[in-house]
Amino acid sequence: MRKKLLPLFLVVLLAASIAASQAAAKDGIAVKYDFQEVKVLFAAEFTAYPQGYVSPKEPASAPSAASSPVTAAVYSSVNGWVYGAGTQTPVTVPDSGPKPLKVMYGVVELVPAGGYSSFTEQFIKVSDGTNSLRALSNGLTNRFAGSRVIGMDTNFLTGKKLEGSSVVKDYSDGMNAIYLSRSWDEYFNMTNVSLSFQADAKGSPDAFFRQLAQTSYTVDMGTWKQVGNPGVN
Repeated sequence: MRKKLLPLFLVVLLAASIAASQAAAKDGIAVKYDFQEVKVLFAAEFTAYPQGYVSPKEPASAPSAASSPVTAAVYSSVNGWVYGAGTQTPVTVPDSGPKPLKVMYGVVELVPAGGYSSFTEQFIKVSDGTNSLRALSNGLTNRFAGSRVIGMDTNFLTGKKLEGSSVVKDYSDGMNAIYLSRSWDEYFNMTNVSLSFQADAKGSPDAFFRQLAQTSYTVDMGTWKQVGNPGVN
């Protein structure tokens, strides 16, 4: 079935509407965009450790989302595994100081009503076993070596997230950002992943995000697991 394209005047109106909505969201007014369907195309899980962290002996973890079929572990998890309702075994860690982070990252396809062209967004969820946060991508940049893509840098905003089948933007706590950088070799094997956080100096992030922004993390590449089609990410 051929997808319908928006007429030019509607594209202009939509662009103006999005710009106005972005301004409203930055002013602390929540803006909501509804979609007919949300499809999870790709998901990966990994662990990031605070620099200098000495890991205690950890109990065997519960089955991860990445160990199950993508439809069962991820699509049904837009409100579950992806965003926190899945069964997870908290890591046993000291009570004080930053804890290791369990991270889920992936790509969702947002399908508008009316048969219009769908588009994709990258998502991320970060949890230390007690606290968690989630976000949608706000922009990305490919890195090149000649004509070959060797990496991708994505920034996410915690004020932009999925709620059911809707995208909600609310920056009343500031433009708090998560940065995910990935690199791969000429055969597209993942070689490095980095994760960092930046709090909005003019905003009021919660205590969990402030701690994240004050901590440097190292991603354990041995913990990377993925499901779905990595070609969409």
